[in-house]
Amino acid sequence: MTIDAADYLALLRRRELARAAWRAYFNEWDVLIGPMTLDAAFEHQSGEFNDRVLRIDNETVPYAMNLTYPMWAIFAGQPSTAFPAGLNRAGLPLGLQAIGPYLEDRTTMRFAQLLEREWQGFQPPPGY
Repeated sequence: MTIDAADYLALLRRRELARAAWRAYFNEWDVLIGPMTLDAAFEHQSGEFNDRVLRIDNETVPYAMNLTYPMWAIFAGQPSTAFPAGLNRAGLPLGLQAIGPYLEDRTTMRFAQLLEREWQGFQPPPGY
């Protein structure tokens, strides 16, 4: 992965625009709840990262697509805390994430802690 200085500066600008959008959002909201992954838990894979695939809704997608939802927070440096959201029909764990304001990691962690206490704690899938 290489980029020249102009592309690097353009990427930094995009990140700053994303950060500004997040700041505006968090003026009114404490956290944003979103998916953590494309689907429920999936089988472990090894081998070259670019050769891995996932099966989502009977379609094969590149493994890297699983970074889509975590990247919402990662790109702008927002804190995100993953938390359990129950099991799907097949009994596999589902996960959500709470994204919070920049440098407010404790906000998302506390939200997940309270949510786990009041709603849904971790449930191991069958056989684990």
